[in-house]
Amino acid sequence: MSRDYDDDTRSLVWFMAGLGVGAVTALLFAPRTGKETRKILARAADRGRDYLEDRADDLRDTAGKVRSHASDLADRSRDLYERGRDLAKDVGEDAATLLDRGRKIVRG
Repeated sequence: MSRDYDDDTRSLVWFMAGLGVGAVTALLFAPRTGKETRKILARAADRGRDYLEDRADDLRDTAGKVRSHASDLADRSRDLYERGRDLAKDVGEDAATLLDRGRKIVRG
């Protein structure tokens, strides 16, 4: 999970860096008017915002799934613990019963 998070963070950083480099390149080399350049930058910013919103949605979905799995795991662990405790209690009671029977047989 941590590795996926690191990869996503790294991807986001590189995306933002590429967005910045692209914007600077567009300003320096594109023979456009200021108005056209602003439109291009606005569109690029919109695409960047859409990308970030999509990644945030993905992250929320993943967090929800992780939360659900953790809850299921906690429930299953609790059930296993209770079953083990009950089994140990039953085995202890069975052992005590067998020990009492053994004593009665030996005493005759």
